[in-house]
Amino acid sequence: MSNSRKFDVEALWQIERVGAPSLSPDGAQAVASLSQFDMAENKSRSCLYLLSTLGGEPRRLTSAGDKDGTPQWSPTGEQIAFVAKREQEGVKDEEPQLYLIAADGGEARRLGPVATGVEAFKWFPDGRRIAFISWVWPDLKGAKAQAKAHKDFKARKQTGYVTSEAFYRYWDHSIPMGRVAHLHVIDVKTGKTQDLFEGSDFELSRADAGNESFDISPDGRRIVFACDPAPEKKVGNCFALAELTLKSGEFRTLLQDAAWDFGAPRYSHGGQHLAFLASHQGLKHTMPAQLAVLDTHGQWAVVSADWDHEVAAPLSWAEDDLSLLFCAEQAGRRHLWRFDLPAVTAAIEFEGGHATSFAATAGVIVVNHDSIHFPPRLSVLDENKTAQRIESFNTDLLAAHQFSKVEEVFYAGAQGEQVQMWLAYPPGFDAKKKYPVMHLIHGGPHTAMGDSWHWRWNHQVFAAEGYVVASVNYHGSSSFGHAFLDSITHR
Repeated sequence: MSNSRKFDVEALWQIERVGAPSLSPDGAQAVASLSQFDMAENKSRSCLYLLSTLGGEPRRLTSAGDKDGTPQWSPTGEQIAFVAKREQEGVKDEEPQLYLIAADGGEARRLGPVATGVEAFKWFPDGRRIAFISWVWPDLKGAKAQAKAHKDFKARKQTGYVTSEAFYRYWDHSIPMGRVAHLHVIDVKTGKTQDLFEGSDFELSRADAGNESFDISPDGRRIVFACDPAPEKKVGNCFALAELTLKSGEFRTLLQDAAWDFGAPRYSHGGQHLAFLASHQGLKHTMPAQLAVLDTHGQWAVVSADWDHEVAAPLSWAEDDLSLLFCAEQAGRRHLWRFDLPAVTAAIEFEGGHATSFAATAGVIVVNHDSIHFPPRLSVLDENKTAQRIESFNTDLLAAHQFSKVEEVFYAGAQGEQVQMWLAYPPGFDAKKKYPVMHLIHGGPHTAMGDSWHWRWNHQVFAAEGYVVASVNYHGSSSFGHAFLDSITHR
């Protein structure tokens, strides 16, 4: 196929977007969502695909729903849970619900229903229950009361939101009026649900409560979660770590410190340690999230204090509990790292580009990664830590288009420090000719323009229009150490 076509916004929206992977317990297969967009209808559809980590063509797993996403393999390997909005047995989902499908295919089965919907979830280790997040009215008790409140809310004639909360909106969406994020448990066999936070003052983050905000102990008896202990919830509050014993319903605070923000807790396989993120906000609001570990005696320590990087959730323990996997930025790229706890050192496990997400099971690691040069793809790491692609979703589409050459340069910036800039040249660039320059300036400001595929500010689309696209990681940008990031504070 000739790569003669200009890469434009229409081509950008034709790209199929692959989601975060989940691995089968034996590591032989991965499952991930694939989203497609229709510009004419202004709609998107997503389905699930099975991908072999040993080689072979991907196989479509679901096709009945419009929004099948966030799949997770069960610990027993027999089923895959996912979140979807479907119509089944004459009932149309008003809110996203949990569905189960056999790993070898067939018809998906709705769990629940959950009137207030499902946001994120995790399997219990025995595969009999699933913990999930749902936004509920905290003063109401029981699923019937929640369902009635939800029905009344949907039936209201007003479109405005009324609130007296300080924290009522996050980024591009309003916080559900009068509702908070609670942890629930659903029985896989019966569909019976229980609100674990009912009758308590606990709630999960109003900002971004996902499945990295809680974890289930290896024996399935406890759940740890990050929560805001302040009576008034506000952006910037420091979070604590709390633990719920499921049998007794007893809560206890594991860690709370007015100067520290804690999050993303993860039990070790042996259950003796808890890994989490810790940011020393009492020192400065720009302090990075660092890797920390808590033991069963209540002693905790930041283990990455001498490693000048910001650690990103989620955290994943190695099977021997001696190291942890996570993603972190470095010089405009995002790698998958392995942090060795005994040696207190970090090493790159997979080199970006931009590692977005990963799954690690049974010695197999699958990474979702992208670059300025290509959109997200799924690769398995071989014994030499070399990425071997396990799908080819957009290969033909991309092959039909011209793409720009991208160059990474450094120049002397303020205070004589080296500043990174990415340059994307128009296809067929001629150094003897003059071209207009387009600057892509990142916001934040504590973020970075990286070697990544951006769906809104896409280097390739702009360069294809005849621009030399310049992206500068000026002072204040992330991924170049804390001093560089903090250098613009109060300036």
